[in-house]
Amino acid sequence: MASRSFFGTFGYEATSMSMIAEAVAIKKPSLYSHYSSKEEIFKDVLDKEMNDYVTYLERTLDDNERSVMDILRDLMKNMSLDSEGDASADFYYRYARYQPQELKAYIMDKYTDSENVARSLFDDIIERGKREGEIDGALSNAQIYSTYFLLADGLAVTPDFYGKDIQAAEFERVWEVFQRGVRPS
Repeated sequence: MASRSFFGTFGYEATSMSMIAEAVAIKKPSLYSHYSSKEEIFKDVLDKEMNDYVTYLERTLDDNERSVMDILRDLMKNMSLDSEGDASADFYYRYARYQPQELKAYIMDKYTDSENVARSLFDDIIERGKREGEIDGALSNAQIYSTYFLLADGLAVTPDFYGKDIQAAEFERVWEVFQRGVRPS
């Protein structure tokens, strides 16, 4: 999706209707026949990204054949190590940090909605992990969720500073500490 890539790379303000029209090989008036404004395109992209993210989590976390810790490890690895150069990740991280003022409320509502769904999905898998003895029942789901995603988000920005090899080694160290921290004593 060209508009997602432009918004993620150049930002909302620097992305123009002309850029988007040219990228999809149509004339600007034709683009306006589908979208009344850049804001409408942005909202469409954001909605799709949030829906895709929730669908990805649902698919990934709904795996009763694998251990909870294997599922969580693979998810964190995919979210952090495989995000470099990913237009969806670029879009997500840009607008998690820098919202255009006129879209701030809309973006925050969408992030909150997807976060609520993600928390619910994680509550289910964390509870399964507790039942199956993989996760310490004394820890709250909120503690585990917050720690997990703060670690994943931190790992996702490491390629900005380090190479892939260092990032992969960092992932292994971080995962070991996370896993030790949530295991039952």
